[in-house]
Amino acid sequence: MTARDLPAIQVVHVVVNGAVCELADPTRRLADALRDELGLTGTKIGCHAGDCGACTVLLEGEQVCSCIVAVGQCEGCAVTTIEGVAAADGMLAPLQRAFVAHGAAQCGICTPGMLMSASALLRANPTPSEQNVLDALAGVLCRCTGYRKIVEAVLAAACETPLAEPEIGNAVGARLAKVDGRPKLTGAERGASLDTLQQAFLDAGGAQCGICTPGMLMAARAYIDAGGAADDDAIREAIAGNLCRCTGYTKIVEAIAIAAQSRGAT
Repeated sequence: MTARDLPAIQVVHVVVNGAVCELADPTRRLADALRDELGLTGTKIGCHAGDCGACTVLLEGEQVCSCIVAVGQCEGCAVTTIEGVAAADGMLAPLQRAFVAHGAAQCGICTPGMLMSASALLRANPTPSEQNVLDALAGVLCRCTGYRKIVEAVLAAACETPLAEPEIGNAVGARLAKVDGRPKLTGAERGASLDTLQQAFLDAGGAQCGICTPGMLMAARAYIDAGGAADDDAIREAIAGNLCRCTGYTKIVEAIAIAAQSRGAT
C-alpha cells in the first residue's frame, strides 16, 4: 500500500493490543490516532519526525516509529503498544519487571519506545549479547540514564536473572527499583494538560532532544506575556540566549509565532 492508496480508504481496521479498532482518518499519524482516538497515551511523542524513537510501537511484530506511519498503512495489521505488554490481570511482563528492578525508567518519555524495541529484540533473539541490545535500542534516545540501566535490564530479562538487594550500607550506586516505575512501564502515567505554548511546540515539532526545550519555553512565555508579536525577527531576538543544536530554530520560532497569534498578538 502506498500513500496514493490512502484516501480511498474511509475506515481503517487495526488490531490494537488484541482488540479490533476502527480509525477514521487513514492519513493521520498512527501515534496521534493511538493517543487521541484510542486513549493509549502510553505511546509518547518527542519529535514527530521519526528521530527520537519515543513513539515506537510494534507493527506486525516489527518496531516502527508510529509518528511517521500513516494509519492507512496499518489496515488489517496488528499493533502492540506499551499498554499491551503486561498480562491481562495487570501482572508485569519479565521485561517490565527487569526495568523496575534496575531503575531503568527515569523520566518516562523514552521508556515506552525502549520497552517496545527491547520486546521486538527478545522475540527475535531470546539470548542477545550486549551489542545486540545496544543495536536494537539505538533508534531510541534517552537523556536520563546514559543507557546503562536500560541495557542491563534487557540483558537481565533475557536470562531471567533477579537483581539482588544491596546490603545495608552499600546502596549508593546500586540498582534500585523506582517507586514510580510501574506507571511509566505500563503506559498508565498521565502528564499534565499542555497549555497553548506547549501545544504549539508539540504541533510544530519545536521540541527535539529536549535539552534546550525548558529554556526555550520559559523565554517564549516571557516574550508572549509581555505582548510579543508573531514576528520572526523579534522572536529570534527573544530566544537568542538559548542554544539549540537540533532544529536550526525554525520550528521553535514557528511554534512561538503560533502561540503568540493565539494569544491575540499581532
